[in-house]
Amino acid sequence: MSVQSSQSQKSRPIANFHPCLWGDHFLNITNPLHDSAVQVEKEIEVKQLKEKVRKELVETKGKPLEQLNVIDVIERLGWHINLKRRLRKL
Repeated sequence: MSVQSSQSQKSRPIANFHPCLWGDHFLNITNPLHDSAVQVEKEIEVKQLKEKVRKELVETKGKPLEQLNVIDVIERLGWHINLKRRLRKL
């Protein structure tokens, strides 16, 4: 009991940090990526890039060495999860 009562009586030190030099400056900045027009542009760009990768995979059909190189690059970039279905079709 004495150990519990001594621990409950201890108080945590209060940290008196100085105010931030930047203040609320970064709280007032809007992120351009949250703009709906920018978001739509990015989605279109992603679709175009996916189509380009799909075309490269189709172009390598019948060329196993080139196909393995394209698949290796896709896996290294971490895109293999999104393109797993397309790889199975080849």
